[in-house]
Amino acid sequence: VPALGLRPFPVAVDDEGPLPREVRRALAEGARAVVLTCRAQNPTGAAVSAARARQLRDVLAAHPEVLLVEDDHGHGIVAPPPHPLAGTTTHWAFVRSVAKAYGPDLRVAAVTGDPVTLDRLRGRQRLGPGWVSLLLQRAVAQLWRSGAPDLAEVARSYDERREALIRALAARGVEARGTGGL
Repeated sequence: VPALGLRPFPVAVDDEGPLPREVRRALAEGARAVVLTCRAQNPTGAAVSAARARQLRDVLAAHPEVLLVEDDHGHGIVAPPPHPLAGTTTHWAFVRSVAKAYGPDLRVAAVTGDPVTLDRLRGRQRLGPGWVSLLLQRAVAQLWRSGAPDLAEVARSYDERREALIRALAARGVEARGTGGL
């Protein structure tokens, strides 16, 4: 972030994601990019709800020059559906990782975005290794085709574990919450 001349602005979140007033404040203070986790936000487990997504789209629509990056690292391990903000700003990217659902060794993600942002991303990637392993790409494609593991079951398992932990903590007087994630 500093290498790009950017500095982070903290933004409060609740169970439904970033608070619109906080995003509005950060943008008013000069934020040039908004990076948000749409589901399984760490450490809160927040997931952007449909209502919150509408509110955030309204905030971002007033700042079309801002880069929007949505990180869907929780794909495959959480039950709440995504409510993408993609396309609200001129420059945007939506990134979906497979490492959480299929294993940390599969460092592969799918990304979509506007043409300029994708071209810039390709340019940055050429500065590094220049490619994503074809072997890993094919492994992920096979997992997607086969439906193994059952990602709905994986998400249910994580939901059950999270709810059990929240209940156990509550029984000890510790408040905890979260709508998705580990």
